Amino acid sequence: METVYNYGEMSEDSKKTAAEIIDLLTENSDTPTEMLCEVLRHKFRIKTIPIRPVENSIWHEFTHDEPLGQTIQGFIQIGTDLEAKRVPYLGFSADLNQLDAFILRLINKVQGIDVEEINNRSKEYQNS
Repeated sequence: METVYNYGEMSEDSKKTAAEIIDLLTENSDTPTEMLCEVLRHKFRIKTIPIRPVENSIWHEFTHDEPLGQTIQGFIQIGTDLEAKRVPYLGFSADLNQLDAFILRLINKVQGIDVEEINNRSKEYQNS
């Protein structure tokens, strides 16, 4: 059974949220309703904003088989409310000996690679 919201007992946060929605609607009165609804879904995280997969990156292509401890530590959001995408911030860790060995392996991997090809792949990944 769905309960009826008690508007008489709104918290201050709920009132601020309602005011923010009213402001958005007032400031964008010429914008189609469905577009405004989409903006609100993103803004209030009612709709999940897509996350760029780490697997779709040059970074992953070159490091997936490396013994680096990697974690997603947060996100940066790019694009407009309607076309937004979250791009992960990655953290990695290894001791200095492991990092030295990693750099040597990375140098071997990138020698002879067509930089323009890598740049094109990077652009494709960013759009995925």
